[in-house]
Amino acid sequence: MRIDRSLYGEGTAASEDQVLFALRALVVRVVDDLESAGKRCGALVLGLECEDGDVHEITARVAQPTAQPATLFELLRARLEGVVLRSPVIGLRLAAQQLENGGVQIALFAAGDPDPDALGIAIARLDAALGEDHAFRARIVDGPRIESRFALERFTLDALTNTTWPGGAAVSALPGTAAVQLRLIDPTPVDVLLRAGMPRFIGSPPQAVIDVAGPWRVDESWWTPATGGGTPLIRDEYDVLLENGALVRIAREGAVWSLRGMYD
Repeated sequence: MRIDRSLYGEGTAASEDQVLFALRALVVRVVDDLESAGKRCGALVLGLECEDGDVHEITARVAQPTAQPATLFELLRARLEGVVLRSPVIGLRLAAQQLENGGVQIALFAAGDPDPDALGIAIARLDAALGEDHAFRARIVDGPRIESRFALERFTLDALTNTTWPGGAAVSALPGTAAVQLRLIDPTPVDVLLRAGMPRFIGSPPQAVIDVAGPWRVDESWWTPATGGGTPLIRDEYDVLLENGALVRIAREGAVWSLRGMYD
């Protein structure tokens, strides 16, 4: 099923207020069709046809599928921020995509859940400022290398809309303290002085190592010399606490040392 509406032949819109006025009317028409079909949409595609022949197509993602006209209008208005048109608008077309059956599951105790409307508008503004497909969240995955232990995926609200388990028990509160987080950086060569085979001074000028953990070895593709399929990777990683209070991750590949991350 496809639901779209167009607005042509009713004059031109030369100002932002005129465009938004026409867009609001178009959203209401699309929402009427959604409600008649018992659907809600997960994305909107807006086409702006200008007097000089240019056609601008803008996609707005919806964090949680909805058929609320105010929410859909605010999403589109956020996506239009920064759009510059060289001539008046003579026509608009709005299509609702990713349709789902109407009705949204609501948690009984959901006061701490994120507001899907506010989140959707924030994502729309990010898309407007940075371009589409730049709002992601990281998901932890298993992997031998620290740089491969996460994957980026498009942000959705599905996993965040319910803070209760099916049995009705509330999810336990977050702990009062949080573990330090390793922030990966581009590998940067660093000078390391060893004593008894362990890092003791790092950087230039050298910083004394107060404490050290490791090494943790990464040994990948050791079979590739026999198959000709790549280059083996042998790397030892250490977490070191420096005298200036910095906690960093360093690594050694052969005789080369590099700074790999910093703990926040």
